[in-house]
Amino acid sequence: GCAGDHCRNVCPYDTMCFRIDEDTTEVDLTATHNALAGVFAVTDEMRAHLMRPSTCGGTDAGKIPFPDYKSGMRCAGYIHRYVTGFQRTPDALRGRDLDVVELEINNNWEKYVRVDPHELETLSLAQEGGGTYGVRKISIGSVVPTSDLKVTGTSKILGKGAYAYGLTNWHWGIAGLVNCEVRYDTDAPLHTPWWGIEVDTAPTRETLLTRACIRWRDKGPTVLTFVDPDTGETVEFGEKDMWCGEWGVASSVPYLPFGGRCTLIGPNVREVIPDAEQRQLIKDGLKKNLRSALADLLRIAFHDAATYTIDTAYTRGGSLGCMRFEHIHGGAGNAGIQFTIDRISPAVNCGTMFGNCPWSMADMLQFAGAYAVQEMDGPDMMDKIRWGRTDAPYMFCTGESQLLQPDFNGGHKAGLMEVGSSGGTSPLARLEVTLGAAATYFEGTLGLAPELWVALLGAHTVGGARGLNGPARNQKFMFDDTPEIFDNEYYQRLLLASASGLSTLCPQMRNLAEAHWWEPGKGWKSNNNNHWLILLDTDVSMITNSTTLELVKLYATDLDAFHSRFEQVYVIVSELGHDGNLFDVPNTPPPSLSPSVSSSPSTPRPSSVPTRTTGPSDRPSVSPSKSPSSPTADPTGFPTRAPNENYTYLGCYKDKAAPDRALPHHRTPNGGVEDCSKMCIDFKYFGRQYIGECWCGNTGYDRHGEAPGGCDCHGDMVGDWTNCVHENNLFGGTDGPSVSSPTSDVPSSSSSVASSGAPSSIPSAETSSSPTDLPSPVPSLKDLCANLKKSKCKTKCVWGPKKVKACLVKKAKI
Repeated sequence: GCAGDHCRNVCPYDTMCFRIDEDTTEVDLTATHNALAGVFAVTDEMRAHLMRPSTCGGTDAGKIPFPDYKSGMRCAGYIHRYVTGFQRTPDALRGRDLDVVELEINNNWEKYVRVDPHELETLSLAQEGGGTYGVRKISIGSVVPTSDLKVTGTSKILGKGAYAYGLTNWHWGIAGLVNCEVRYDTDAPLHTPWWGIEVDTAPTRETLLTRACIRWRDKGPTVLTFVDPDTGETVEFGEKDMWCGEWGVASSVPYLPFGGRCTLIGPNVREVIPDAEQRQLIKDGLKKNLRSALADLLRIAFHDAATYTIDTAYTRGGSLGCMRFEHIHGGAGNAGIQFTIDRISPAVNCGTMFGNCPWSMADMLQFAGAYAVQEMDGPDMMDKIRWGRTDAPYMFCTGESQLLQPDFNGGHKAGLMEVGSSGGTSPLARLEVTLGAAATYFEGTLGLAPELWVALLGAHTVGGARGLNGPARNQKFMFDDTPEIFDNEYYQRLLLASASGLSTLCPQMRNLAEAHWWEPGKGWKSNNNNHWLILLDTDVSMITNSTTLELVKLYATDLDAFHSRFEQVYVIVSELGHDGNLFDVPNTPPPSLSPSVSSSPSTPRPSSVPTRTTGPSDRPSVSPSKSPSSPTADPTGFPTRAPNENYTYLGCYKDKAAPDRALPHHRTPNGGVEDCSKMCIDFKYFGRQYIGECWCGNTGYDRHGEAPGGCDCHGDMVGDWTNCVHENNLFGGTDGPSVSSPTSDVPSSSSSVASSGAPSSIPSAETSSSPTDLPSPVPSLKDLCANLKKSKCKTKCVWGPKKVKACLVKKAKI
């Protein structure tokens, strides 16, 4: 009947759905497909949210016949996620500089396990138990006295543990006490054998390690005692024949029917990492088994890291592997990715449970996201990903960790939730609210400058959206015509919308209920008949503000600039919350790895990735190199070289961050002056800066004035925010390819969009400039593919613009 149809259509990923009534006090979720934990209490606060009117009629509508029925249906997964969202990490364990170990017990624990009432009250998180099998999970955390362990070099048992008893068919009915033991190891192996691959054991790491152990009652001299809260009896435990798991960042007691797992987290915890051969095996597994889920891998990687916050009132967050928990990966902001999560572990030869992998899921997800971008013809980032993240214990992956994620509190729907679908008088009001919410999150929570988060949103150039409200719920929408290619067509759609006064878009073209998205307007359909196109409010809101619009223009017309900035922001976000705890990894297996690798977490990273914010004072301070082998030196002391007929030296000039770049076109890879002149063959001027970055343009190279300290034009470090500029004698064209420099009245990208006031109004279609007035974009994939027919290239369009263009250049067709 009606309610059954409702379950099938609205809860397709659950095996149960429920009606929450006025008298509902608990709900049993044990039969759902995700094996959710037992019976959950439903409080008045929860009930007020979970109840909703039924749209069904007749006796099938609810417990009471029509028209007196009380409530409609809710999916079991939704109820589980909402209820667990009320859990919070205990205040005593919140400290950002604390090392914590968690003891987790589950499965039938209330029948066979007791914990100390004080620890249960102050240091634990418990999911309410009961259910068919009495399923319940409890997590008890203890702060690790790391300084003491470093001094003594001994191990320490933390917490009063869990007293297990009454299992007459288990270990001869002897009671046991489960505890976490912790020690500090200055010489722990950095790598570990896996999947038959032997590793170099010389590299080491300094880290806290734990092991989970169970000691038996009255077995040997007394080591620990426990007061049974039910009887008041003091029970003694010794170490004779005790069972222990292996030392590690996480450890489980073998063979316990009720579980028993210890997990570490904190600034002094560093995980093992794969060597180059093992990373290649991981990459091969991803390529073989998850080629169809690349966009999901990228989304999962960002959402795992996006729980970071600079607000000390919350747990730190960052990429902590919390996506492995159902209430996280099944949350509203993560809808649709749970099936990809389930596939990652077997794809990389770790079995059905990710815990079988020797490294963390947090590391794996960030590596998988970088792989996905690279596989979709985006920037090559896999070798930029550092390893050593730890998977957080359950109590650090509570509902609290999701509170600051944009999709949890509105995100793309922020404008819709505050002002409604029409925004009162115009959808622009809806976009204004959405842009403010996006800027507040990216700048205030993650600490990203506009040029970084606008590039990060460029991930919408792949994949799409499903599960929108109304009749659009089961329709798949894509953000551009090339959803499997990491190009800049997404920004080109936004730029076209800006130039046409939004006439290319329609906020509710098909009248699909309350909307927070924009479909193509009449006459602007998708060129790909296999899918519908869409842009979310967050996307469109970026063209309503002068700062973000200039960045959209830059990325729409310069694919290399977008790729370069996306690579930078991806690495930054992937490392949020892990300052000093990650390891650089070699690209190829060396003959032998130096044990000095273990010291890398405590030293600044000598990386080509700039720091998180992007102003001249924020880059790492690196002294320009002065090569003694250079034949002559200029008055500044930097070496010079003989003139070259391909270019003419003009001088050293200051530069600023996008969109105020003196030379706005970025070319990769980094290289020497000769390399840069060839990469900028279509431009009148080129400049090297920083660690060999190459920038091109046709005007404005001296707009910020001369650099008073000079620069090392041919050195490894040219100068910080300083261009060594040459006129390109190879250039033989016009000034056409250059993007016009932003005018002085446009705010610099380092200014906060969040505090810049209301977005500027979108011009009407009659008064706005036409799309032909825009700067000339780089060749589109469609144009490149058209040239393929005239060439002898065997490249296919689906391989992406990079590979198509490379073949055409080789065949001299463009």
